[in-house]
Amino acid sequence: EHLIASGSPVFDDTYDLIHAAEWFILSARKADKLVREKLYERVFALRVRGFARVFRGAELDMHFSLGSDLAPLHDFLSVLKHEGQAKVVTLLERGVY
Repeated sequence: EHLIASGSPVFDDTYDLIHAAEWFILSARKADKLVREKLYERVFALRVRGFARVFRGAELDMHFSLGSDLAPLHDFLSVLKHEGQAKVVTLLERGVY
């Protein structure tokens, strides 16, 4: 409450950025499925035998991209609003989100 009332420019700017950001979701079921099915496909370091030897001195940052697998929060909330909780639970259970 103090931060809101103080009118801090840092707080206000941060709040505005968060409020304007695009938000996405990914269910635990879909995340688990993606890791199990696409781990070696998406993480280059795991596909190269002896990666640490071949790329000696390289940093082992293993990035598993999920950008194309995320669902917009707006779409998720729209389904929830117009079709109800049962529909959302079914979609989450099936790993659609």
